[in-house]
Amino acid sequence: MTKSRAPFAVVALIAVLQGSAWADVSLSGTSEGALTLNSAAGTVALSYDMSLAVAWAEAVVATQVSGNASGITELIVRGQLVMSELSFGGTAAFDEASAFDSATAQVVVASDVEAIVSTVLEDGLGLCIALANSGDGAVRAIEIGLNVDEYGRVQTASCAPTFSYAAADFAFSIGSCDRPVTGSILFDEAGFFECVVACADVGGLPLGIQFASTILFEPEAKSLELNPSFSLESSECFDIYGGWTWDAVGHTVSGLEVYGLGLHYELEGISVRGMWALDPGTIALVKSPYWALLGFVWDLPVGCDLVGEASVAAFFDAADGRLFDIGQIDAEVVWPFTDTAHVTLTIILPVDGDAVLDLSWRVVF
Repeated sequence: MTKSRAPFAVVALIAVLQGSAWADVSLSGTSEGALTLNSAAGTVALSYDMSLAVAWAEAVVATQVSGNASGITELIVRGQLVMSELSFGGTAAFDEASAFDSATAQVVVASDVEAIVSTVLEDGLGLCIALANSGDGAVRAIEIGLNVDEYGRVQTASCAPTFSYAAADFAFSIGSCDRPVTGSILFDEAGFFECVVACADVGGLPLGIQFASTILFEPEAKSLELNPSFSLESSECFDIYGGWTWDAVGHTVSGLEVYGLGLHYELEGISVRGMWALDPGTIALVKSPYWALLGFVWDLPVGCDLVGEASVAAFFDAADGRLFDIGQIDAEVVWPFTDTAHVTLTIILPVDGDAVLDLSWRVVF
C-alpha cells in the first residue's frame, strides 16, 4: 500500500506547490475530419486534422496533425514566447514518414516598425530580414532574403546564405480616393526584376462601375492592364454581374457584357438563392461544369438554444434531353451538439456520376 500511495503523494505535493502556476495554464484545440463514401467503388476515405495548443503566461506551444486512413501525413510543432517587446517563435515540420522536413525560427521586435528575423532550415539554410511598418508612411514593408525566395523557400543546399532577393511594399492615397494605390518593387541576384503599381476596385462611379488597374515595369518591358467591371446588387431580389470587353492593345472599350444573374430571397424562414452564368467561359459564377444553381437553406431548431441548418441545391448543365437540364443535386445538414461541436452530413447526387456521402465533424475546445 505504501509503495502505491507514494507517487500519488508526490504528485499531490507538486500540485499544491505549483497550483497557482498551473492555474494559468490553458488548453485549446480543434478536431475536424471527414468520412467519404463513394457509392460505385464502395470505398470509404478518411481524412482528419487535429490541433492542440498549450498556453502558459506568455508562452504557447501548439501541435497540428494531419492524416488519412493510412496514417499521419504531416506533423507540425510550433512555439512562441513573448518577452516585453520581443517575440521568439519556432516551427518544425515532419512528413508522413515522421522524418524531418523543415524548421523555422523567428525573432520579432514589436513597435510601430516591427523588425523580423527568420531562419529557415530545409535542405539548406536560409535567412530573411524584414521590417513591417504598422504606422504612418508610404513604405509598408522591406524584406531581404538570403538563400530564400519571397515565399520563404530555401533555394540551395548551401549553409552559407547568399543574396536572393530584396523587396519593398508601399501604399498611399491620392486626394480623397478611398482606395489606396499599392505597389511593390523587387530585386533579384541580377538586379532590378520588376515594379508593380496597382489600384483595385476604384468605386464611386454610377451603376456600380469599378476599375482595377495594374502597371508592371520590367527591365525590358512595361505594361498597363485595366479591368473595368460593374455589378448591380439589389437589396430586393436580383443582382446583375457584368463588365466591358477591353482591348489591351488599343486600350479601348469594345463592348459591354453581362456575365450573370443572381437571385436572393427570403420566404417564410427559407432562404432562396440562385445564380445563372450567361457565359460560363468568361466568368465562373457556378462550380464547373455547371452554369446555374438554385438552392434553398433553412434553420433546424435542435434544442438548448442550438440551431442547425439544412440546404438543398440543384445544379444545371447544358446536356440535351434531360428534364430541366439538372446535372447534380447536393443536400447538406449541419447538426450542432454544443456551441463548439457539430457534424455535417453531405450527399452529392450527380445525374451521370457516382453518389458521394460525406460525414464530417468539427470540435473546438
